[in-house]
Amino acid sequence: MKSKRRNTPFFIALYFIITGLIREEIKNNDEEKVYIDQYILIVTCLLFLPACFQNEKEEIQTNEKASEKMETIKNEKPKNNEGQDPKELESNTAEASIRLPVPEKIQETDYYCAVACLQMVLEYHGIVEDQAVLAKQLNAKPITGTEYEDLAREASVYIFGKEPETDTDPGYRATLWTQNQAEPNAKAIFEERVKTDLEHGDPVFVSINVAPAYGYTQDAVHELVLYGADYDDSGKALMYYCIDPSYRSQDPQYGGKKMWSSDALWNFMNDNPEPGYVW
Repeated sequence: MKSKRRNTPFFIALYFIITGLIREEIKNNDEEKVYIDQYILIVTCLLFLPACFQNEKEEIQTNEKASEKMETIKNEKPKNNEGQDPKELESNTAEASIRLPVPEKIQETDYYCAVACLQMVLEYHGIVEDQAVLAKQLNAKPITGTEYEDLAREASVYIFGKEPETDTDPGYRATLWTQNQAEPNAKAIFEERVKTDLEHGDPVFVSINVAPAYGYTQDAVHELVLYGADYDDSGKALMYYCIDPSYRSQDPQYGGKKMWSSDALWNFMNDNPEPGYVW
């Protein structure tokens, strides 16, 4: 914080000028020499006393303003990704909402995002497993991370006992496409699958590009757990709620929970170096 300019240098210069004139005036007067030091002391006090009071007053005012500013910052509520408090947004727009009680986890390494997401979903289903064990079964690698097919397979085996063999078998499936080249109806299919899964109590694994999502300078594939949604009275998705396992994305109030409009989330998914989701 910048402070106000002090007047002390001015008073010091004035002090030397006045005392110099006093010494010149009385240097030839032997009877008054004994009073030189006392006279200079009095002049000094008269010059600096107002400055001391002024500096103290400014310091008190500065401290009061700093305290007010800190109090304002403490009282401000962290905002979500859309710039609005999630509770306010829910009550103002949603006709129907779904929230699955998925526990939050933080990934233990930079490339464990899918690992931590699987750990969250498993614990939601009452299955507890270490991230190191899951990483080995998912074939997670420092450079490539986790493949969508591996995530779908392990989620299916853990939760449903086996991989799905037909389209009607219970289990997770992976859907992939090329960056920014999704089919025209891909978003509608995704939203329908998400709604069906959430209504049946199954979270969805979604992959986003952190650059457009969080304003990072470099593209990077990142896995999240989609655990909730808000719908209008026609059943159209308004907002999606996700959990981000990255320690860089934790909020003081909401932890790893993020919310985006349905269009925003799809854009983050489609504009992704390796687009895909597991449903």
